[in-house]
Amino acid sequence: MPQKTESEKSESSFVEMRHIYKTFNKGSVNESVLFTDFSLSVRKGSFVAVVGSNGSGKTTMLNLLCGSIPVDGGAVFI
Repeated sequence: MPQKTESEKSESSFVEMRHIYKTFNKGSVNESVLFTDFSLSVRKGSFVAVVGSNGSGKTTMLNLLCGSIPVDGGAVFI
């Protein structure tokens, strides 16, 4: 099966996060790097569960997805 191009992947995705970078308290002693080159693609009609331990970034990922907080790098497509 041939590989899809980036534009074909985007067209078949309903939600896509590409190469996301997010750091909290940047430049301070409390700096916390949460996402480094994180990508996610969800196709239309799919069901997705976001699971993980406390503090692993589940809520932050959803806030980045809906635009409540800005990404430091990368792109979100809806």
